[in-house]
Amino acid sequence: MRTLPCAGVSGAPVSVITHHALAAVVSAVSTTEFGPEALPGKLEDARWVAASALIHHRVLVSLLGRCTVAPLQFGTLCRDAGAVGEMVDRHYRQLDEALARVHGATEWDVKLSCDRRALLEHLGRTHPRLRRMADDAAALSEGAAFFVRRSADECARQEVVTLVAAHALEARERLTRVARAAVARAVPPATRPGGSEIVLHEAYLVADEDRERFFAAVAALRCASGSSGLTFGLNGPWPAYSFVQLGPDPLA
Repeated sequence: MRTLPCAGVSGAPVSVITHHALAAVVSAVSTTEFGPEALPGKLEDARWVAASALIHHRVLVSLLGRCTVAPLQFGTLCRDAGAVGEMVDRHYRQLDEALARVHGATEWDVKLSCDRRALLEHLGRTHPRLRRMADDAAALSEGAAFFVRRSADECARQEVVTLVAAHALEARERLTRVARAAVARAVPPATRPGGSEIVLHEAYLVADEDRERFFAAVAALRCASGSSGLTFGLNGPWPAYSFVQLGPDPLA
């Protein structure tokens, strides 16, 4: 067993345990926090979970570029080094397949956000039908113009839905052609009606040699969206969390 120059979740050194052709990166944790009686309560403490998961994440990030990493879920527990080897034996095929899948690649997070107010204003300036309806309303009496504007508002809302769906579909098609794999993530509900909201959130597994092509695809999507109120966010590189399905192993 050898140690790495970083600390684990409980502040203990991070060690490497080799077993067959694989190596597990581990650190000791205290039963005060991670024991079977304490852990359920700790997992309900959002601050504790966020702080501990961040340390877990930093350890994994420190390994990027140094070796191929198949990240296990935060909270994967084994009673001792022997149990680590037993876990590797039980999941050897899954781990071997996961390592092959993510070898030479990292995870990138892509979000498409929509500022609906800005998008509505953009459509009002650029959409031919909406511009015609605005001109028609300006030439009518206030009473007649009210119904034209209401119809224009409904037309604009439908156009927003269509335009967002088209951008999301184009993003998936372009980025999936470059990425090795893709996983859709849950989109949070809008919290501010009319404000900015995430309408697409996906993780992409991108091979190192395809990284520049992936960046270029995202840049092209950003250019196509222009100043419409649709914006693309790109974050990474991350360990391939979304592409390794092995969950926490029972404490044994």
